[in-house]
Amino acid sequence: PGSAAAISGKVRVNDRIVAVDGVSLAGKSNQRAVDALKQSGNIVTLELERYLRGPKFEQLQQAIAAGESAAAAAT
Repeated sequence: PGSAAAISGKVRVNDRIVAVDGVSLAGKSNQRAVDALKQSGNIVTLELERYLRGPKFEQLQQAIAAGESAAAAAT
């Protein structure tokens, strides 16, 4: 909440960043992706993948549900 991504409404939970400023993140570690974002300027262009249906979508929904169940059990 309050981030540029949240304010724009264009980036959603479980979106996958596949490129930063035209540079592919394919095969890069999460740390490299974070570094690419940190090195970008005040304006950044992201290429995203979003799963709206199919096996990957179902897998993400199950992971979200499992995470919510674990969080509820911890409280």
